[in-house]
Amino acid sequence: MKEAHLLSLLLVISCIAGCNASPERHSGRFVEARTASVFAGACHYGAEYTTGGRQAVLAWRFNEGPAVGADVVAVVSSDKNLAMGEADRRSAVYLNGPKGACDAALEVIEGRGILGEIVSIDEGARIAFNGDRYRVTAGNFVELSGALLPDRACCSMPSHVWYAPLASEAPGIVGNSDTFRCVVAALDVRFESSGENDAFVGSFLW
Repeated sequence: MKEAHLLSLLLVISCIAGCNASPERHSGRFVEARTASVFAGACHYGAEYTTGGRQAVLAWRFNEGPAVGADVVAVVSSDKNLAMGEADRRSAVYLNGPKGACDAALEVIEGRGILGEIVSIDEGARIAFNGDRYRVTAGNFVELSGALLPDRACCSMPSHVWYAPLASEAPGIVGNSDTFRCVVAALDVRFESSGENDAFVGSFLW
């Protein structure tokens, strides 16, 4: 009888612990830049939509959770604008940080269906935030740097923000990139631009 009561007590304790257990949280900051203006007038957006926006650089810095300490940069490419739901994606991924953290970060990003087919995984991701400025580098030929719009016009005129970030459900603040260049042979991707409102910067929580 005592053993039965003890077993029942253990089951109750186990249930309480399971009910109170917090799910794993992954959070941090992201930068994302598209080969199209994410904040522009309607005519500019319309002209780019069918021919631009087919590549993006996505960067995540994990500050909380099993992936804390990991930086992940992904170059994502498609034959259509990435905003089109049917666009197939291929990605080259760059990592930096402890192996366990990088593995956890990549697993959660893959699980969200952001990257499509991963064609290569390398080291060398670097992500930095300094006030309103952001800088991302990966490998030898991926570089993105710029600053948030100083007047936050994207917040006062949201109707001119034409895309939602791929990197996070949070909307982010629009950034203007003074350097955005990328050469990734594995994806047959090569582009360079500057002075465009092509980036989002914000936080993610998964």
